[in-house]
Amino acid sequence: MNDNLNELELLLDPWWDTVTEWVDSAIDTVVDTVSSAYEAAKD
Repeated sequence: MNDNLNELELLLDPWWDTVTEWVDSAIDTVVDTVSSAYEAAKD
């Protein structure tokens, strides 16, 4: 059972890294967009 779990982790690790990177950049994009819109609305 444990061996299967380790193999699964090896498979998921690169995928998880990709997902977290994607989420990070998506959040950055949203924050940038919102703050730009806020600055534009404020002026």
